Amino acid sequence: MSGKITPRGMEVYALSRAEVGSGQRTVTIVYTEFGEDGPGLIIEKDENPPIAYEKMGVTHYITTDHGFCTAAWVRENIEAMIFGPVTVEEMKQIIDSIYEPISSETSEEKLEFNSIEEALAEFKFDISAPRWFPERLGEFEVTGTIMPDHKSIYAWVETDQKEFLGISFSQKGRDNSATFIEKDDDPPALYESGGVQHYLVTDHEWRKAVWMQGDIECIISGNIAEEEMKQIIDEWNHPYYILFIVMLLHSISLSVIYKTLREMGGSTS
Repeated sequence: MSGKITPRGMEVYALSRAEVGSGQRTVTIVYTEFGEDGPGLIIEKDENPPIAYEKMGVTHYITTDHGFCTAAWVRENIEAMIFGPVTVEEMKQIIDSIYEPISSETSEEKLEFNSIEEALAEFKFDISAPRWFPERLGEFEVTGTIMPDHKSIYAWVETDQKEFLGISFSQKGRDNSATFIEKDDDPPALYESGGVQHYLVTDHEWRKAVWMQGDIECIISGNIAEEEMKQIIDEWNHPYYILFIVMLLHSISLSVIYKTLREMGGSTS
């Protein structure tokens, strides 16, 4: 979904794609705000006459164009249009779905945690918690969400100076698409740390890092410096085995010292 501001008003676009056989079908929805000049839709069509389809007191005009179908209508100062390679009957079903009431019942479960580590352990996410943050930020609030095909953890902190840092972990089902990441016009930068590729993007004064850790999608976002973002990533990916090696070498050193002292003691007796 995207939007833009035009001289006539605001435009909002939404795309829906589906695999059909060996190809892909895309249905596009456009909502356009118009002013005193009124709506200005121009729709290409074939020789078949338009169909006036009434739904909830609104007239939707459906036209065909050699395998494509378009529906257009106006509500107050908004003109709406749906078009794509669908049949007239499928277009009517799409229109009907717009007016179906949204159920308030969801199977979503919200949880609160004392720490990121506690949330990751509870959700059994196979990923470690971040090991470093800028100290000035303070403590994180941590919540978790459980849905039938989606589990996620979100941790965030905001200071009195309006500094913000958020971290999300998402485990999605097979049918879930990737998360949409808002960014500015600058291209993403690839940053490798710990053998993992991280995509760094900017969104004006905000910085974001996105990567996959197994089946877990990880996102860091905040108005922090680039070097701080990279340090969070580097400390996060610092391998545990280095700590293990240091502890092992320390243990070996103590054993050697103890053995040497014993031998020295035996030779003096």
